Amino acid sequence: MSPGEVRARLGRAATVVLDAVGTGASLADAFAASGVAPGSYLSHERAADQLSAYEVSTHERTITGSFCISVTEFRATAQWVGSGPPGLEHLIEARIPLADGPAAFARLASGELDVSKVLVLCQS
Repeated sequence: MSPGEVRARLGRAATVVLDAVGTGASLADAFAASGVAPGSYLSHERAADQLSAYEVSTHERTITGSFCISVTEFRATAQWVGSGPPGLEHLIEARIPLADGPAAFARLASGELDVSKVLVLCQS
């Protein structure tokens, strides 16, 4: 979702942004989505070398880095997502059967398929 779409859906800038991609471009989008709201909170995995100290300090942003989660946390999250809570459906941009997985990921790698999250359906 673009920063403009975030603002349109919320009617304002985001106050919390979670970036699980970890690129300079995704960090820039996180900054744009949170606007200049003092105290905006960003959670980011990588790309610390591309941070703008000016953007962080003048807008009083909080950035929390993370590397990974525990097995227990991952299991709990997977169970929660597997329960189908409302609001997650927009996160998945493509659904493919297991047999089409290799071809779909080859298309992703080549740039032919332009999506962020792909759900591989393991059932027949």
